[in-house]
Amino acid sequence: YQRIHRNWIRNFIRNFIFFTIILLSCAGTISYSLVQGDKTLDQVDDMVINTHEIITEAEELSTLIESMMAAQRGYIITGNEEFLKEYELKKADVSEHIANLSELTSDNPSQGSRLTEIRNYFTDFSKMLEIRAEEITPTVNKTALNDVENIDNIKGNIIRINTSILEEEYELLNERINTLENVKDKYFSNLLLTVGIGTILLLILNGFL
Repeated sequence: YQRIHRNWIRNFIRNFIFFTIILLSCAGTISYSLVQGDKTLDQVDDMVINTHEIITEAEELSTLIESMMAAQRGYIITGNEEFLKEYELKKADVSEHIANLSELTSDNPSQGSRLTEIRNYFTDFSKMLEIRAEEITPTVNKTALNDVENIDNIKGNIIRINTSILEEEYELLNERINTLENVKDKYFSNLLLTVGIGTILLLILNGFL
């Protein structure tokens, strides 16, 4: 009887240690899966947010370019200094948006190249607008508005390149949203699988004990 009792205790301890190791391994796997899943979700989510910010900045950039031109036109027609102040504010806003876009797209060489073009065109655009504004006389020189072809061409180039930036970012946004959904599905599938395996192991351990 004592030998049987000792064998039973030995088997009990062996099974207990064996399944404890399995359970700890399973718990470690679940924890690792959760941590990695959370990290991947955060990374993809940050990418989606980044793309949204780029789109917002780029859309506002086109509006600001038009506002700059409108403010300067108002100054030339009326001679009102308020229009000139508005022009300077819009110009500063455009520079800020270009800087923000450069920072947000620092990991994207193609977008960086487009922004370099926009920056160069914007410099020429501002110079031409300011040269035209200097031609204004105290009686208001409306003929200064006649030669707008070059200015419109530069503005068109800025808008065109900015549109290319937006098109690429909208494509990236769709891709990243799809990736985010796939990562979420995979995350929850892995979570359910590991929880299911853990539950089965607990039931088996309970049966052996």
